[in-house]
Amino acid sequence: MIRELLTNYGYPDEKIEEILSYMLPRYNEVVLYNNIIRNNSFFESVGYTKEQIIKMTSMFPIIFSCRVENLSQKIDCLRHLGYTKEQIVKMTSSYARIYGTSIDLLNERLKDIESIGYSRSQVIKMTVSTPSILGLTCDYMKQKLSDMESLGYKRESLLKMTYQFPSIYSYTTGNMKKKITDMESLGYKKSDVLRMTLKMPMIFGYSIDNIKQKLCDMQSLGYTKAQAMKMCFVSPNIFGLNINTIKNRINELETLGYTNSEVLKMTVGCPMLLNLKISGIKEKINMLESLGFRSNEIVKMTVSFPSIFAHNAESIKKKISDIESLGYTRSQVLKMLMYLPNMYSYSIDSMRKKIEEIEKLGYTKSEVISMTLSSPALYSYSINNISNKIKDIESLGYTNAEVLHMT
Repeated sequence: MIRELLTNYGYPDEKIEEILSYMLPRYNEVVLYNNIIRNNSFFESVGYTKEQIIKMTSMFPIIFSCRVENLSQKIDCLRHLGYTKEQIVKMTSSYARIYGTSIDLLNERLKDIESIGYSRSQVIKMTVSTPSILGLTCDYMKQKLSDMESLGYKRESLLKMTYQFPSIYSYTTGNMKKKITDMESLGYKKSDVLRMTLKMPMIFGYSIDNIKQKLCDMQSLGYTKAQAMKMCFVSPNIFGLNINTIKNRINELETLGYTNSEVLKMTVGCPMLLNLKISGIKEKINMLESLGFRSNEIVKMTVSFPSIFAHNAESIKKKISDIESLGYTRSQVLKMLMYLPNMYSYSIDSMRKKIEEIEKLGYTKSEVISMTLSSPALYSYSINNISNKIKDIESLGYTNAEVLHMT
């Protein structure tokens, strides 16, 4: 009777055997049969998928003996602790024993984890993504943090890393230490490895052979070893990308009008290009054309400053508008950005201040506009360097008025 019921619900035979061998000796078959129907219906109403219900009840079959009223009350209590219904479904579907844990004990565990240095919202997010940490003692977690500090990490950085990747609490310090040493053997400095693993803790879960292979595969695509290492340092998630995905992205970028060497240069300068959707890159190119850039200008500009693809479209439009407000025409702004694409990263306040400082040296506003139009790099010079250069020319025998006129 129960076997047929579970089969109809989609349980695989091996899971049915496990459930029956655990539950039948403990509960009346008729009662259990009715409980399975009632509880399954309840879980569906809460929002669990068929697959989640099978996974949860196979992992914790005693849940079939729980009364619906008690299950509903547990969900209400969890929501009172700070979880949303969606988070509860996700968390319990992979860690069903939460339904068998008293709410007072769960609350105590959340407070214990908070005491380590996390906020309640962080603890909620951590336990949703990795509910098994609810089974770790506070002393164990504190000791783990101390052990990781001995590897060279700062406590503040560790709290951020473990918040983003709570599973790291299950890694042994010895294995983490070995991974750091292995990464150093590839040519990375220890400080680089610490920084990479802070950005992407999953690296600790990758085998060193796979990491070596990824670097070799990237070299086969045309990158030098130094370039491949630099790219993975800047964007460690490249270690998690399939090499065919990287190859396809290079091919896709070439279809947009870039040569292979230009694509390699761009992705070295901005590795995150390998993670951006090609549709988003196309949209950004179309947007730049709508602002007045020609296709060849866009190619030239983005090759020298590929990070522009990481900028929000509205922020690019606003930057152009803001620079126009300084006294330039639209065509002049486009010309300067073509010559010095890094201007996209300059704050408009610093540019306005630079104009005012140069004016104080004796130039008129229109002269400053003309100078910076001819040499946008002036915006990257310190005012002291500009002032000293004027004095250097004056030392050659020119008057201040002559130097201002010449420059």
